[in-house]
Amino acid sequence: MPAPSGPSPVRRGVVRSVVAALVVGAVTACGAPERAAPVVVRTAPALPTPTTSAAPVPEGPSVTDIAAALGKIRTLRHPRDNTGSCAVVAGCRGLITAGEVSIYEWPDVTAAARYVGDGPGNADRIGRWVLSYRTREQRSTPPTVRKAFGERVRAMIGPTA
Repeated sequence: MPAPSGPSPVRRGVVRSVVAALVVGAVTACGAPERAAPVVVRTAPALPTPTTSAAPVPEGPSVTDIAAALGKIRTLRHPRDNTGSCAVVAGCRGLITAGEVSIYEWPDVTAAARYVGDGPGNADRIGRWVLSYRTREQRSTPPTVRKAFGERVRAMIGPTA
């Protein structure tokens, strides 16, 4: 009997197994639609801002109102609204920075006190508002002007301070 031509049945079985394994591996690697994992889209939570804060806005003047009132005592040099730089990182409700003073509004007295810290310094906490004199230019604001600024803010917010 002559020898069969072509690959042996064992060899054909091995070749089929290898081809089948390659096909399964390729489908798995490429991601067959029936085996694809569901796509999960996650969105980051909204960052707190003065307008999206969950806490109700407490009563009292805004930092803009206070800056306008202090500007009547002494013209404020280069006032600018820096609320965006403070609200997200530190949690303040408002920040106006000027050459003479920075005016902060905090959500509550505890947050304002935490910002000012302990001991004497270059800041005056009045309720939940802080008048800060921490920059080099602000530290040169005369004590008489600082006192007048503090008295004006106390008059604006009333006895709750």
